Amino acid sequence: MVSSVQGPAPVMAQPVVVALGATGPTGPSGGPTGSTGATAATGYTGPPGVTGPTGSVGSIGRTGPTGYTGLQGPPGNSITGATGPVGPLGPIGVTGVTGPAGTASSTGATGPLGTGPTGNTGPAGMAASTGATGNTGATGLTGAGATGPTGYTGAQGQSTNTGATGPAGVAGTAANTGATGPQGAVGVTGPTGAAGTNGVNGSTGATGPIGAGRVLLNTLAASNNAFLSDITSITSAYSVIEIEFQQLAPTSSAVGTYLYMQEYVSGAWQNTGYQFAGNVLYANNTSSNFYSSSSGSITLVPSVTTNAGVSGRLRVYNPAAAGTVVKMFEGTFGTDSAGVVGAVIVAGGWTGGNAAVTGVRFVFSVGNMASGLIKIYGYV
Repeated sequence: MVSSVQGPAPVMAQPVVVALGATGPTGPSGGPTGSTGATAATGYTGPPGVTGPTGSVGSIGRTGPTGYTGLQGPPGNSITGATGPVGPLGPIGVTGVTGPAGTASSTGATGPLGTGPTGNTGPAGMAASTGATGNTGATGLTGAGATGPTGYTGAQGQSTNTGATGPAGVAGTAANTGATGPQGAVGVTGPTGAAGTNGVNGSTGATGPIGAGRVLLNTLAASNNAFLSDITSITSAYSVIEIEFQQLAPTSSAVGTYLYMQEYVSGAWQNTGYQFAGNVLYANNTSSNFYSSSSGSITLVPSVTTNAGVSGRLRVYNPAAAGTVVKMFEGTFGTDSAGVVGAVIVAGGWTGGNAAVTGVRFVFSVGNMASGLIKIYGYV
């Protein structure tokens, strides 16, 4: 606290009081009242006193000593279990039978042949002259028998012999055939007929049965998404669903960013009934366990930063098979926490009932999903 010293209080001048004159003696009864004595004049006010100087500021008190630091607590008793060996890779499934080829389409009709104009006809050859007609033979003589007398009709006279036919005339010499006229020019080729339309394509053969190997069902790409999910790919056609994470990174670099998973059952996302247990071992030889016997989601990776994101795989067994109580999963992941590489193993399941699980959803606890891929595969 700052204190101050004040100077002496100012001295105020006192007014001069002048005593009033004494009242005269009371007159005799009925006599006049004596006059009041004159009031003395008021004295003048003295000047104000001078203000005293301000006192100096007091010194600051010294700081008290710092208290002792408390003793460090005892170390935790968590023991890191040895990482189990990686299981062998399953054999590649047999390729499904190829569907039959579609029926070949018929060939389109050939377009009509173009007909060019006919060339001009060459000039006709000269007509040959007709040979001269041979001379006609002379007519035979008429018989000279006399006419019988009228009366009885005389017997008919004998016919005379017809004169011999004259020899045939000599045939005229045949005229030479006129020379053949030159061939007319070849007509211009007519335009090519329009091509026939293609026949209708044969129908596609039926799809062959699903092979026994791994089948890619869906790819989810992160681009500043609040979450990534799939509710169409997981069906009873597949006994195992494998989910592959490729450098899935959050938008936040805050330490303590978790990767969570929820499951889709009977048309709704489930937010109760999950159990899981896992461990993360870092390259600096530190480790921690994470687990829950009743949770609203599954923790897959307990610490993720933007340095490298999350890469790894997760397998869910018989998720769409109704009647099995716990849809078990297990997974292994690589992550990066503030520049330190970590290895994660985790297992668990949804224990809320025996209905089929038909979808999965992934979300970070802080921020959005900045980049990376999630691929969903099925095994028959």
